[in-house]
Amino acid sequence: MELHAVGHAQLVAAVDPAGETLRRWADVMAHAPRELSTAVMLSSQGTTTAAFITAVVASDSPPVIRDAVEPLLGIGDVRAQQAHVVPYTELLPPHHLHANTGQMPAGTTNGLLTDMTPDAARALVTASAGPDPVLIQLRSLGGATHDPAPWATAFAHRHQNTLVIATAFLPDAPATLATAWRPLAPHTDGAYVNFESAPDEATFARAYPGPTRTRVTDLWKRYDPDGVLRHQPT
Repeated sequence: MELHAVGHAQLVAAVDPAGETLRRWADVMAHAPRELSTAVMLSSQGTTTAAFITAVVASDSPPVIRDAVEPLLGIGDVRAQQAHVVPYTELLPPHHLHANTGQMPAGTTNGLLTDMTPDAARALVTASAGPDPVLIQLRSLGGATHDPAPWATAFAHRHQNTLVIATAFLPDAPATLATAWRPLAPHTDGAYVNFESAPDEATFARAYPGPTRTRVTDLWKRYDPDGVLRHQPT
């Protein structure tokens, strides 16, 4: 897809403890035009949680951008907002393109949500604002990501609508992450393998369900029969 200029909007919204703000965000994205994609980062200070939302609209038309982004203003108490038309290449400024030498070790896991249920939304806020909080990111799916058939590629998750990524930092990253993720796990359906810092057999099964697991395993054994890259799944 050829892109030149795109709409780039940033919003900050207060998030209530029950997560109704997140449910309204998910509802907006469920009815959003294909041009709109969003990413949300949850940040908590004490009992106050905020959602930092980045929205990108694959259009350089101000009316198209406005119509795509405006529904996000109704998800709750939006305390800051800005929108610009920028070159697509500016979404990743050159100063970010440095070598990653592991300056900030962290533990990360993830899961996919089909629906933003009340319990799932509440669990997301709790994980972000708990005694040992973790960094929670939400990425909207849908649109073109739902076009391929589930069996067409190694990524079989074509009906889920949100990718949830949880990250914890040292010194207690594994324990903190496990505690925070435990209430979230029952609400997830599948996973994306690239956001898992401690992959195991259970992760492999979540990332590659059903027949996809068989196909990926067969290809793995074909191209890496000696397990040079990583221990192969059974």
